[in-house]
Amino acid sequence: MSSLLFYKNVVALDREQHRNLRVRPLPNLSFLSDITAVPVVVGEFADIARQGPVGFLRSSEGSGLIPVALMGLPEGRNLYLDADGKWTGSYIPAFIRRYPFLFSEDGERMTVCIDRDFIGFNEVEGEPLFDPSGEPAAFTKNAINLLSEYQRQVAMTQAFTKRLQEADVLQDSAAEVRLEDGRSTTINGMLTVDDAKLRAIPETTLKTWFDGGDLGCIYAHRISLGHLVDLCRRGLNAQAAAASAA
Repeated sequence: MSSLLFYKNVVALDREQHRNLRVRPLPNLSFLSDITAVPVVVGEFADIARQGPVGFLRSSEGSGLIPVALMGLPEGRNLYLDADGKWTGSYIPAFIRRYPFLFSEDGERMTVCIDRDFIGFNEVEGEPLFDPSGEPAAFTKNAINLLSEYQRQVAMTQAFTKRLQEADVLQDSAAEVRLEDGRSTTINGMLTVDDAKLRAIPETTLKTWFDGGDLGCIYAHRISLGHLVDLCRRGLNAQAAAASAA
């Protein structure tokens, strides 16, 4: 999974180059139409688990893990958007809400960046990025606050997934879903927490995980997997509708 996904042209936010930029609200989230999974952080596991599956993917480097919210079948369409590109879920992941802003990390230095290709940018209408004196406007300050909290949660999430790996409670999972009408699909490449391995964890470790909130995230993840059947059903129905229309 690319760490940028729908970000296209990332540049550092510059008070001179972008002094006149404004942001108008987007009419929809159609830029997410082909996005079927996004990274999530531990602080939103419970919210996401109420609407869909949360799984783990190996990072592109192969050493770490990335928790993700599944929003469609691989190579499919985003099932949380309606025909008009409107979000139909109850919760939008923070990875999406921070767009078009993001932090670029260079050692311990964090640089505020934007996707310059974001279609909401213009110099006529919407919220300004900078005030007349060249300082970040209220809209930009709020975005930076969101980025800061998100980055804090990213660090917590990395520590959480490292503990899961060290405790060896994860298993490679090929989720095969077969519907009542005989149609089936398989989601490969995802890791899930194995119940038997979790039960074998020492009591002292479980207490530490309970006190620190890890167990809450684990059970939110496991409960969320109950949404896989519905996700696959919706995905297969969407594929059938597209084929029929074609």
